[in-house]
Amino acid sequence: MKERPAKYNKARSGMALLVVLFIVMGITLFSMAYVARCDSELVCTKNMALRMKMDYLAQSALQHAKALIAGPANPSPIGYSQQVGLQLEAGDDYYDLTIFDPMVLNPGDPNISQYIYQVQCSAYKQVSGQVSARSELNAQIRFTPSDGTALLESIRRN
Repeated sequence: MKERPAKYNKARSGMALLVVLFIVMGITLFSMAYVARCDSELVCTKNMALRMKMDYLAQSALQHAKALIAGPANPSPIGYSQQVGLQLEAGDDYYDLTIFDPMVLNPGDPNISQYIYQVQCSAYKQVSGQVSARSELNAQIRFTPSDGTALLESIRRN
């Protein structure tokens, strides 16, 4: 049997090392792409959770407006009111609430008169003096003073 020259064996082992190197590089690139995709999905999930939290805070601000309008301390309709920097709990989450002067329905008869209030609320997260997330809602609240009920008629997201 004829032996191959040493030069041929070195070239063949060099080719094998290059093939192994390319395979390892390919696996590394695929794994890095997978990790990057997982990180971006995690960031998207955090953003979605923060947005939902601000939406719920804005809806809570609407309930606060209903309580102000129909509260037992308000037998007559309230006028323009603006409250800024309110909180439900300690932390970085705030909301602003603006209740505009009401529009009177059935103004001639005080027994069946109703009022439509335009309400704006803005919920936001403030980190280091900067707003990092915001949710804004506009609503109409119908108030009937004869029975003291306040109902949300419509809600729009800005």
